[in-house]
Amino acid sequence: MKQILRHPRAIIAVTAGITLFFLAQLPRVRLDNNNLRFVPQDDHARITSAWIEETFGSSLFVLVGLERTSGTVFEPAFLERIRDYTMRVEEMAVVGDVNSLMTTDYITGDSDTILVEGLVPEDFTGTPGEIAEMKRRLSSWDMYRRTLISDDFTATQIYVPLTVTAENMSDPEVAASYLQIRDSARQMWDGVADVYVTGMPVISGTINEAMHADLRFLVPLVILVVLLIEYVSLRSMTFVLLSLVAVFLAVIWAVGAMPLFGIKLSIISTVLPVILIAVGNSYGLHVIIHYMEDYKEETGRDFVSMSRSEHTQYILRMMENVTAPIFLAATTTAVSFFSFCFTTVIPVREFGYFSGFGVLATLVIAVTLTPAILILRGPRSLRVRKQTGTNDSRGATRKIAGVFTAVVLHKRTVLGITAGITLLALWGTSKVVSDNVFMEYFRPDTDIVRSDEFIRRKFAGSKTLSIVARADTPDALLRPASLGALDRLETYLNSDVPEVGKVMGFTDLVKRVNQVFSDDPSYYEIPLDPIRYGFEFADDLWLVVSNYLMLLSGDIGEYANDALEPTAIKLSVQLRTTGQRDTIRAVAEIRNFAAVNFPPDIEVIVGGTALVEASTNDRVVQSLWSSMIIALVSLFMIVTVCNRSAAAGIIAVLPLCVLILVNFAVMGFAGIKLNIGTAMIASVSMGIGIDYTIHYLEAYKREVRQKAASQGTAGFLRRIYLTSGIAIITDAVSTGAGFGVLLFSHFTMLADLGLLIAL
Repeated sequence: MKQILRHPRAIIAVTAGITLFFLAQLPRVRLDNNNLRFVPQDDHARITSAWIEETFGSSLFVLVGLERTSGTVFEPAFLERIRDYTMRVEEMAVVGDVNSLMTTDYITGDSDTILVEGLVPEDFTGTPGEIAEMKRRLSSWDMYRRTLISDDFTATQIYVPLTVTAENMSDPEVAASYLQIRDSARQMWDGVADVYVTGMPVISGTINEAMHADLRFLVPLVILVVLLIEYVSLRSMTFVLLSLVAVFLAVIWAVGAMPLFGIKLSIISTVLPVILIAVGNSYGLHVIIHYMEDYKEETGRDFVSMSRSEHTQYILRMMENVTAPIFLAATTTAVSFFSFCFTTVIPVREFGYFSGFGVLATLVIAVTLTPAILILRGPRSLRVRKQTGTNDSRGATRKIAGVFTAVVLHKRTVLGITAGITLLALWGTSKVVSDNVFMEYFRPDTDIVRSDEFIRRKFAGSKTLSIVARADTPDALLRPASLGALDRLETYLNSDVPEVGKVMGFTDLVKRVNQVFSDDPSYYEIPLDPIRYGFEFADDLWLVVSNYLMLLSGDIGEYANDALEPTAIKLSVQLRTTGQRDTIRAVAEIRNFAAVNFPPDIEVIVGGTALVEASTNDRVVQSLWSSMIIALVSLFMIVTVCNRSAAAGIIAVLPLCVLILVNFAVMGFAGIKLNIGTAMIASVSMGIGIDYTIHYLEAYKREVRQKAASQGTAGFLRRIYLTSGIAIITDAVSTGAGFGVLLFSHFTMLADLGLLIAL
């Protein structure tokens, strides 16, 4: 290290070159919050959803809910706006055929023909007679209820299907289209109706908007907070900036490295700059504090009495003393962050890579660039700090040392209180609920949350599942035993499973054609009774269904993999659920029913975005345990090896274990859920908390070497706190406050993360 620091200009030049390189990469940074990114490509739920999408077309959609504050949706002028909006949206490249009151299909005809025509004619003008016919048609087919029209007729829903695949959902141009759909709706019905827009693509686009807002607000805020806190401690803006230069450059390196590897920012990695600034500022801070304090402690003189050569030699000696604890602190923090690299939740894994790299970059810059700048700066008087309250600062340091010394001398009381807190924390930890819900990422008063609640209340919900029945041959799939089981499943879900808002699909089309063809409302059914349909055997009834498909003679690709001879047919399930536990209950009901009621040669497949969310939730829990255990074991090994003492390793990790329990207990008692954000608390907190133990242990060993123990226990402990206490406390307060700025995030899970880590 000495040889490197003897070339300060070269250090500055190399650091500047590297920084400029990474700075040039920042314009290439992109955001991507596609829910598929949270699970690996070999995830079963992801594979199933991809197959369903490939077989039946894209299942992505935007839901636009409109609620009249007075009157109903059947007013002619209001319906005309729906027509205009539909035409405007369908012009967008990513939008398919929009389904609304003015564009939806209606199946009609007689015993000889089947007609698929618009619910309203093209020349619809909104006369009372036309409105009456429209209402009659809507009430004649239950498929419209709670999909296009609310039960009280005060609200309608426009279903905007998208032509893009789930893999491409977060492309910047595509994401902009979703927000255009939303903003266009707000403009169209401004002052006419309340507008509610939701759907997974809109959620993804809204997350991107909120991420941009967070970056613009939180990064300057955390810089300001850390600056103020460190200025209170150092009383010199020059030294504050010197202590922070390492972390500022490291943020540029870490974020600039992401596009080099094709990594996009996710909702998790958005907090990377905030976390690096909050955590990494301590390394430069310790260099500056030791630079300011050690010389006066040793000689009682000011730097102004030094020659430039003496000043350089002093910095080299000072760095010999502080590099080891800073290196150990940074290494353990980086290892804690790198523990996320072993999770299967991809955005968390990416966070692990680049946060760990950022910490190591901060370490390298703090122990090279910061002393290099001090060397080139030369000896300067510290009178500025003295004039602004050095005596007060030293008095505060002595008081802090006295308080802590008095506390730890009561060993049994400390241990007893700790044991009580641990027992209470174990109880609180048992109350933690694991649930990863995109909608709960946002604050309750945001538009996206209100929109999703409206769609659940007035319509069928925004979460979707797909139920696919698959067979080897069309006749096996279309026979009464198969279609009857699928129809009974639909009826069961609609009537007996409260988490389900609406089920519709292939069987609804068959029943509607059967009703129209028979010209009898009582024939809204799957043909099951051979005598009723003029056949001798039930297995012959598949021919009736096959003929109905020929009569439809249209594109039913949304519900069948072939228009005439399908071997896979689909039901779409809309859920009113918000949490994963509710969703899993609905999925369990589907699978249990299928296991009992479907013929053995019919395979029932359940997939969709809701199951991808559920898979993410399972992986979040696995991520927590794997990263936490890896971090604990790694930290124990590092501290043990560096100190050549297993006792030191135990001393280092025991407080961390209590820390983890307390954090989870707070979550349990406060009702904070374990999700993709809060699952990071354990490893991040350990990476931060280990620093304080390391700095304390280094101060302890230094006092032992200096034989300070001869002063007695109280004097020995007091000396430790005098030399390390102010640095640890300043570090802890600035780091805690740095994480505290996350309370102002647009995302509740990041606000919870900031609160708990600050705690």
